Amino acid sequence: MRARIGVFAVRSAGAVEDALLGRLCAVCGEALYGRAHRPAGICRRCTRRLYDARISDRERCELCGRTLISERMRCTSCRGIERTFLNNASPFEYRNCGDLLIRACKVNAARRSIRLAAELLAPLIPRVEMLVPVPSRTKATARRGFDPVQVLVGHLTIRLGIPSAPLLVRSSGGSAQKKLGREARAENVRGRYALNAHCVERLLRESGRSAPGQFPETSSRRSIGVSICIVDDVYTTGATAEECSRVLANAGAGTLFVRTLAVD
Repeated sequence: MRARIGVFAVRSAGAVEDALLGRLCAVCGEALYGRAHRPAGICRRCTRRLYDARISDRERCELCGRTLISERMRCTSCRGIERTFLNNASPFEYRNCGDLLIRACKVNAARRSIRLAAELLAPLIPRVEMLVPVPSRTKATARRGFDPVQVLVGHLTIRLGIPSAPLLVRSSGGSAQKKLGREARAENVRGRYALNAHCVERLLRESGRSAPGQFPETSSRRSIGVSICIVDDVYTTGATAEECSRVLANAGAGTLFVRTLAVD
């Protein structure tokens, strides 16, 4: 029932916005000419820019997903680094169209942009049993009226059929990560994320179901016990991804992946 309500909310919100903004490009805001482009909600120019800007698989750092230039396997920033998660992958470099799409999702508050973002990110989602959004800062969510990453994960669930759950919560306080350097970013998120105990307990109570994505309870201890893909908007230093992965790993999660719209 919860999953059906969540899917209905995502679809309903999108339908309302389509009715109000259906003639404007969800990314650049320019008028859309011709019915063929209105369902997608994006103009020819933005479609071409986004698809041409995607990072190819052979160019990625195996850990962070950044474009490799002369390096092999790993970029300079990731050499010698160990992470709790297996890897990150992103369809865009932040400075090569990634910022354009994220700004459309966040600043323009266009839910059609988030639907497009889900379409572009979906091919990079690994075979996992659960999708988990990284919660936004409380002030940012209040200002926008919704959490863009949570809506993104809702669209991915609809598109891929992978269950999702808000297993993480973020405490109030702290600065926006984009304003900080590498060391300050790690310090800023340390201890900021925690397990959503209410959500985990509810899912554990439903563990008798055999459907994929249910959380088993082992005989020795309560454990999440499933593979998880953590979803966020931008990967910069990996501090947020690592902190969220650490929390989920300590709760007994299986293999952890990270997927973001852009890597900076």
